[in-house]
Amino acid sequence: MADQIRLRASSDDPRGQLRPVQAQSEPDAVLRLLVGRRRELVVGQIRRISTLRDLLTSVHPGLEAAVDPTTKTGMWLLTGPVTAAEIRAAGEDGLRAHMAQASRLRRPQIDRLVRAAPDSAHLQQTVVAGENTAARLVRELAGEALRARERLVELDTEIGQAIDDHPDGALIRSLPAMGVALTAEFLAEAGGLHRFPTADALAPAAGLAPVLQQSGKMHFLRRSHAGNKALKRVFYQSAFRAIQHDPLSKTFYRRKRAEGKRHHQALIALGRRRVNVVHAMLRTRTEFNPDYRARAA
Repeated sequence: MADQIRLRASSDDPRGQLRPVQAQSEPDAVLRLLVGRRRELVVGQIRRISTLRDLLTSVHPGLEAAVDPTTKTGMWLLTGPVTAAEIRAAGEDGLRAHMAQASRLRRPQIDRLVRAAPDSAHLQQTVVAGENTAARLVRELAGEALRARERLVELDTEIGQAIDDHPDGALIRSLPAMGVALTAEFLAEAGGLHRFPTADALAPAAGLAPVLQQSGKMHFLRRSHAGNKALKRVFYQSAFRAIQHDPLSKTFYRRKRAEGKRHHQALIALGRRRVNVVHAMLRTRTEFNPDYRARAA
């Protein structure tokens, strides 16, 4: 390794020169830390809710079908009576009293749940082995989910402030369909324009540049499976949102579909074009202009 570094450092060919390593800026470091923490919480929340659903299905499948544990109302309900016997004992009045202990819950959702839960409890008269322990674990997981949900809201506020403080934050957010979450993901993963001198350098880093495949006399382009998966997700999801809300992106997408590309291929093409736009915005330090001729869609 040391010999390779010495040889490349002494080379007159600029292509053989080592790229200087630049220290991460404070705004980039802050966003990377916050986005990484948010990603961990989201993954943990998905696993937690999946486990909660499995436990609830094992002891009270009717309630599992009626409750959405991804909402605050559903999470709070599951911190109270869970088994059919517990809900029958509490009754509708007991459930309403439990729901009244939480703030900022939607009344229509409360009314639906406090009617649906007793209905499901009356339909299930079977006592399941271990149901009390399972119910206790459901309540524990629901409480953890509520706390994680609150922390995610706090983190989103912190991330929004970090984007406002970032020198590139307003530029990226000006692109249609680049909300707070996607902007934060991009800034955290890209780490500054100095890493990508051209859009053609950024595209393969995001896994959006086709790869030349050769075998004997045959050669063709195939979809890349390399690159930064988080960056690819940013451009893919922003493209998906753009075709729903941005007329020019929708026109670009329809044109690609008319050329025979499948839905996924058309989105990848739009994502690749948006790489050009993002790079141009950062290079010229100008916000997105829908009237610019070189725009992405």
